[in-house]
Amino acid sequence: MEENEALVTALLASNPNWKRGIWQYGNLGNVKKVTDAKECENLCQEHNEECTHWNYYVRKKECALRANTWQNPGYHEDVNWSVTGLGPASGERSDQDLAHHTRTGDERRRLKREGSKREL
Repeated sequence: MEENEALVTALLASNPNWKRGIWQYGNLGNVKKVTDAKECENLCQEHNEECTHWNYYVRKKECALRANTWQNPGYHEDVNWSVTGLGPASGERSDQDLAHHTRTGDERRRLKREGSKREL
């Protein structure tokens, strides 16, 4: 446990925008085996319409993306084995707004994948 605490402390020192804890609700997806918190932050940026927060679990080296709204905030600062940060999407939206943004993001990513396949 002390090793995890030391890793979290080092990560927090490396970026003043990150903080200790997790966002519990609004699961957007987990990606296992990320290399570090910066990679987790970058994954959240790729979901710019939906991702409000990301959690990097130091023990598991796992990334959890969150799509929170004002109706389901869920921040817990007492979790000492995780680092969290803000994503590009606003948490000041309703659940209905989130559903719209999720459909928009899914469509944008689908078109991007199809465009990549055409280039091959």
